[in-house]
Amino acid sequence: MRVTVFARVRRRTDVDGRGDAPRKWFVMGPEARGRAAARPRAAIRCAPTCTKPFTFITGRIDAMKYVRLLGTGLALTLALAGHAAAQAAWDSPLLLPPRPTPGFGIFLAEVHGADLGVLGTWRSGGVGALGVRFGIADRPGGLAGFGGVDFSGTLTRASSDFPLDISWIAGAGAGFGRWLRVSFPFGVSIGHTFTGDGVRFTPYLSPRLVLDGNFGRNRPRVPDDDRLNLGFAADLGIDIDPGSGWLVRFGGTFGDRDAIAIGIVF
Repeated sequence: MRVTVFARVRRRTDVDGRGDAPRKWFVMGPEARGRAAARPRAAIRCAPTCTKPFTFITGRIDAMKYVRLLGTGLALTLALAGHAAAQAAWDSPLLLPPRPTPGFGIFLAEVHGADLGVLGTWRSGGVGALGVRFGIADRPGGLAGFGGVDFSGTLTRASSDFPLDISWIAGAGAGFGRWLRVSFPFGVSIGHTFTGDGVRFTPYLSPRLVLDGNFGRNRPRVPDDDRLNLGFAADLGIDIDPGSGWLVRFGGTFGDRDAIAIGIVF
């Protein structure tokens, strides 16, 4: 992280053969003072009109900004949670970057077709990674449950010639409550990992087609009574990995689905 600091100055009288003359001196912090120690004192003396800043590199990370980011995401999730008159969709938000981290995850989410709920995930590592999720969410008139499995595989990885990671994604699962809703998503996840000061940032986009089937006496009725529907959805999300054995994941779904979630993976 490059930080530019304007030095504080003070006046002193220096008798140097040309008479008394007020001059300005930099009052430096410990980092700059250590580097300046090897230079002659005149090298850090500045003319009275000098206002030029000096720069230095620091690797210190302000941990509070990640706390603020997590709090902002939680507030946004709560603010966007609202009533829905449908059945919970297990795959929205999908929360699946092109290089998913193996382990467990816990999320606060507003899933598509329901209200605010809790989502738990587990994912294996390696090629052809398998993910499992289960959750519960509020809905008008009661609770909705949902769960499913997802799979992903490598299509391409970022290199000096191509900057993006791309994986295919697919899955199968269901939401249940007043009726049964089964969903089969298939698409891709596209992203890139940026590294700065030891923190990894992975923004990603996961567009997909979703085949939905609705079953049960309380399922929504349409003029042609079609039980199957094909729709489009996409997740826009980001992973923030501070390198501490866990990461923050945030994602939102748009298109024929709307959902949002934030949580940690460990």
